[in-house]
Amino acid sequence: MTTLSIELEQETTSELQQFAEELGFTTTEFLGKLIKQTLRKRDFAAREELTPTPQLMEWIKEAREEYESGEMVAMNFEEAIAHLDRMIEESP
Repeated sequence: MTTLSIELEQETTSELQQFAEELGFTTTEFLGKLIKQTLRKRDFAAREELTPTPQLMEWIKEAREEYESGEMVAMNFEEAIAHLDRMIEESP
């Protein structure tokens, strides 16, 4: 058996201990099972929480306003390509 040391923030460590206990494991047992399962399945999904930038929020607001005022036109893929083709043909 090998000892592995990891550094975590105290809040994360506390949350991890509580979660492991809720599942009926010690933190060491939980992490061992998690690592073994990940290696066995050869699959790992880490999801980051994304926060929209102020610029993106502004674009969303503008798009919502255009949609509500009827200015925004919805197109499927083929319609969008045809529209872009027409724009290219009409450009100088």
